[in-house]
Amino acid sequence: MQDHKYYLTEALKEAKKALAEGQNPIGCVIVDENGKIIARAHNHVDKYKDKTAHAETQAIRKTRKYVKDENIRQWTLYTTLEPCIMCMGTILMADIGKVVWSAGDRLQQTHQILKSTPYLRVKRLVAIACPDPELEKECQAINDNYWVAKGRPEVIRPIIETPNKT
Repeated sequence: MQDHKYYLTEALKEAKKALAEGQNPIGCVIVDENGKIIARAHNHVDKYKDKTAHAETQAIRKTRKYVKDENIRQWTLYTTLEPCIMCMGTILMADIGKVVWSAGDRLQQTHQILKSTPYLRVKRLVAIACPDPELEKECQAINDNYWVAKGRPEVIRPIIETPNKT
């Protein structure tokens, strides 16, 4: 049994590195079938001027040398924020077997998409939302504070459009 809190704390260390660099504070680690961290990464979107340089995609790119036949299905990806649609697609296409996140993404709620699409259910990705309430609060706060400081509160408090009544 993997210690989710330990690995999520390691991902949080990466998120703090991203924040120190002025990046969106999301961190990620990937753990192999033996419980060894084989990749660490954090967001580099602004640094590389690359919209795909999210923590999760960066970490997945670092795992190439560890791929052996079907071992990827036994890997777990830990991230400080629920993966966005792009990252969840990358996780699925990489065949990683499990994803665990600290804080939910109130804007995208990608986990809802996982439940609703037959193809994604066939992929059998195990998704675990924050198993530790204190870590969830810390990861949510670091993300919320970043977006508020950037003048983008809608990222943490989505604007629900209501139909015009005329």
